[in-house]
This record gives sequence, C-alpha cells and structure tokens, in this order.
Amino acid sequence: ELLLPGPGHTVGANPGHARGRALRAAFAHRAARTPGGAPGAVDVAGPEWSGHPQFRHWWHTLTARLEVPARIRVRRTGTDGVHHAVVRRAGDAGALGEAVEATAADAAAFAALAAVAAVQAAGPCPVPPSGGAVAPLATAGARTAGWEDDGWTGHWLAGTAEREETFQAALRRLAGPSRRTAATAPARQGELPELLEAFGFTVLHTPEEP
Repeated sequence: ELLLPGPGHTVGANPGHARGRALRAAFAHRAARTPGGAPGAVDVAGPEWSGHPQFRHWWHTLTARLEVPARIRVRRTGTDGVHHAVVRRAGDAGALGEAVEATAADAAAFAALAAVAAVQAAGPCPVPPSGGAVAPLATAGARTAGWEDDGWTGHWLAGTAEREETFQAALRRLAGPSRRTAATAPARQGELPELLEAFGFTVLHTPEEP
C-alpha cells in the first residue's frame, strides 16, 4: 500500500477483506481529525473489555514482557456497535496501536496486539488499523472444538468473523452515503494495482475527505 500512487489505497486478499480494512481505516482517520474522537463517542468502562483473554494476553505482553508503560482508551460510537480502541505510551499522544471493531473487547484486544507489533518493529506501524477484517479469511474451513473459548485464537477469530458482515454495514452507515463504497482503483497496464489484481488481490481507492 505504501508503494501505491497517492493516498487512500487499500489492498485486501479479497473484496470483503479489502472493504473491511478500508472502512476501519476511514473511521479511524475521521476520529483522529475530530476533537474528542468520533462524534457521539462515549467511553466504555473497563469491566466490559478488560477481562477478555485475548486482551489480557496481549496487554501483559506489551506492559510486562516488553515493559512498555502504556494506557488504552476504548470508545463506542452510536448504537450500531462500533468500538474504537487506541493504545498510547504513557506521556505520549501518538497512537501505538489502534483498532476499530464490533465489540469493545475485540477492539481492545486488536489494539493491544497492534501495539505489540509496533514495539517489536521498533516504531509505530504505518499501516491503518485492520484487525478483524482478516478473521473470515483466517477461519475459512477451520473447525473449533466445543470446549474452546476466546482464549483460543481460532475460537476468538471465528466469533469475530461471524460479526464482520454486520459490522461492515454499521461502518458504512456511519460513513454516510458519499463514503459507503470504495471504488476499485484505476490502473494503467503494468502498474502496481493491476499487478496486484493479477495475483488475486483486491485494490480499493477511497478518496480522502476534504
């Protein structure tokens, strides 16, 4: 994506993956440009998400094993179940990890995971939040045992995958009619978008908001 011409490009393994990534990135971009975050957003109390096993695992990895002094804020926008979580280093305003997901627990877990990835990469990740957009791909054809819970990654992602279609619809409603659909990126023969599509990837282009 960083090599594609101009801003606003999103690459996905298929159309659903690309849409999920593009919608999450657009929401996070709007929230970052609005003082106080997305319009109508309210803080979600810790008990709703802090006990999730995936969040606990990645938060422990970040703050205990990697010894990063960090804080997290989870907010809910509207009644459609859109949650935005941002992890920052203590005393630093910049985002270290970010996620936009259907539940507060998923958002917190994916944001913590993104923060761990950024720390291990020795710098903030330049890729916008994508989180659960990959869940339908990761769980396609996979089976989970009846005794598994969200502490097992496969079970957690399977639940996330079940919510993805409804979640993308909620993000489109929040985006408004002019931002609901990202168009396939135009490309001339031999350009990178065309080459990516030739290998089965989906390339979307969403014009930047004024």
